[in-house]
Parts: sequence; structure tokens; C-alpha cells
Amino acid sequence: MSADRLSMKYREGVDLFLEFAEKKASNPNFVHCPCMKCGDMERMKIFKIKEHLFRNSIDKSYDALERYYLEKRNRRSVAISFTEYRCPEQPDGNQCGYYSIRFIKSFTTENNPTRKLETEFKRNISSSYTNKEINEIRDEWAKYVMQMIAAGK
Repeated sequence: MSADRLSMKYREGVDLFLEFAEKKASNPNFVHCPCMKCGDMERMKIFKIKEHLFRNSIDKSYDALERYYLEKRNRRSVAISFTEYRCPEQPDGNQCGYYSIRFIKSFTTENNPTRKLETEFKRNISSSYTNKEINEIRDEWAKYVMQMIAAGK
């Protein structure tokens, strides 16, 4: 866009450029501003860029297509993997609160809860807690509730 900023040709060029930039931007609220002042270093909304292009003119060396392809080439995709961790299940298929509490306590009281999840619960998907383990958590919960009642909470 080498036309005079007051000309119709410049206005049309700005509109075409902004339309292109908005379509190709990964986030239309943060598009690089190619005006002489910003020098393609600032990101802003399209309407602000339009103001800048009329106030400050465009950097004559700016090439929108080159910028788009450069950004596209520099994007890196990140592989995301998911791992399922399951709480040991009750033999009858129901899920009581004590089972859930026991599960949560088993890895939150560890120094390395992530390791506990990865080693124990990834491996033992079909395991279940023993009656002794459930009774321990039941007793612990009852003691906690009694302490809260005694404290007036």
C-alpha cells in the first residue's frame, strides 16, 4: 500500500488488508499492527489497527502474506495424552462415600501423589479395598466428626 493515506485507494487497501488479517489471525483480538509506529511488534484489535494505519501509515516493507506464513510455520502442535485412573470399586458395583474418601486419602497423604496415581491406580483398575481398609476410614471419619461436634463447629 503505497498510496496517499487520504486517497480512496489507500482506504480500500486498508480494508482489504484488515479483512485478510482478521480471517487469518489465530485471535482476531490480537493482530500485529503494521503501522510505522508499532512496526509489527504490537498486537491489538482490528479497529485499533485501522486507526493506526490512517494516523501513522503502513510500514512499506510489510508483507501480510509473508507474516501469515511465517507465523503458521512457527506454530508448534502439542501432543496431549490422557491417562485414566480409577478408584478401586466395591464388589457389589455401588460406590459409597467411604470408598471415595479412602481413594482420595491414599494419594493426597503421599509425598509424591502423582507417582502413587501412576503406579497403584493405573495398574490396579479392578482392585477393591478390604473391609479392614474401609473400617479404618470409617473410624477416622467418625472421630473427626465427633471432634467437630465437641468443638461446636
